[in-house]
Amino acid sequence: REEGSGGYRVQRVSMQGVAGVDERRVEVGDSVLEIDGKEVAELSYPEVVSRLNGVLGTSVTLLLRKGEPDGRCMSIEVVRSKPALVVEPLMDASLAGVGITLKRDGEGYFFVKRVVEGSPAQRVGGVEVGDSVREIDGFSLFRKSYQNLQQLLLGRENSIVTLGLWDGDAGKMRQVEIPRGWSEDRAESDSGGSDQEQAQTDDDLV
Repeated sequence: REEGSGGYRVQRVSMQGVAGVDERRVEVGDSVLEIDGKEVAELSYPEVVSRLNGVLGTSVTLLLRKGEPDGRCMSIEVVRSKPALVVEPLMDASLAGVGITLKRDGEGYFFVKRVVEGSPAQRVGGVEVGDSVREIDGFSLFRKSYQNLQQLLLGRENSIVTLGLWDGDAGKMRQVEIPRGWSEDRAESDSGGSDQEQAQTDDDLV
């Protein structure tokens, strides 16, 4: 499983489909990042299946990164009916980022340590070294693990990711939309390791 972002992709949905309580739908190709707030990167495949299944009529909340066309993340509450959702380990090594390096700050969020020259983040503008990144696609990064950060930040090439940057002077969040198209995004640990290395030892920081 790390062979990609460490998540799971929806492989098949029943003919009736799976609709959330607000009619947003789970679709083939969606990536499942969390189940009821639990990061799937921390779960084995049997544990993922067990958490998806449950008593008929009860609900489960999924954090999904949508497939085509935009690759955005969204939370969907799904009511369990008959088995309708089949997932498989996500093995996509071609995920793209925006060309920034992030590091954990002292407040439970992340800050921009580097903006790579020539990257989508630099071309679009609006993201500078030292900026506090507190949301990705509307989801809070407060006390998120590096692996969960990677899952939210990376996506299909040319899809759009929205960074929520905290503007301390204005006392509010500002949004920056950036097209994904960079393969070297990484979240560094305090010791300078890569996101893959940090995922091994991140529990004491979350």
